[in-house]
Amino acid sequence: MTQWTPDLKTLRAFVAVAEAKSVSQAAQRLAIAQPALSRQIKRLEEDLGVALFRRSAKGVTLTDAGTALVLRAETIFNQLEQTFHDVSGRTNEPAGTVTIGMPPTPGEAIAPVLVDEVKARYPKIELRFVERFSQTLERMIVNGEVAIAVMHDPAPHPEITIVR
Repeated sequence: MTQWTPDLKTLRAFVAVAEAKSVSQAAQRLAIAQPALSRQIKRLEEDLGVALFRRSAKGVTLTDAGTALVLRAETIFNQLEQTFHDVSGRTNEPAGTVTIGMPPTPGEAIAPVLVDEVKARYPKIELRFVERFSQTLERMIVNGEVAIAVMHDPAPHPEITIVR
């Protein structure tokens, strides 16, 4: 058995034959000539050193090795698809959850306006609000429990930037 170098095209062709249970039908789906597909499958079997299909006049059925490979191939393709989806969805656009602390009464008026404004400008940002009194919010900022807080007359603190 030679060292097999994974080839996604051949692996996709193998899965297509397994799904169609026919080399001819798989060749049609893949828009390639049936003899070319047969050669790909034969080469794959030679490279792996195992028969992947049982051939008959009615088509092909998977051997145990073929079944194992098809399951792994489907997992690989699902992981690849998810990886491409994850990577292509990444942009420089800010995303994530921002926790904002507010006192109860002003929070009721400010929160809805803030949510609308942030959603319009940063659709991938989710806001989470916590209602606490200023002294508790100060501690929460220092501990990293909230990113931003609206407070009544905050006292100067070396770890907090106050914007009035």
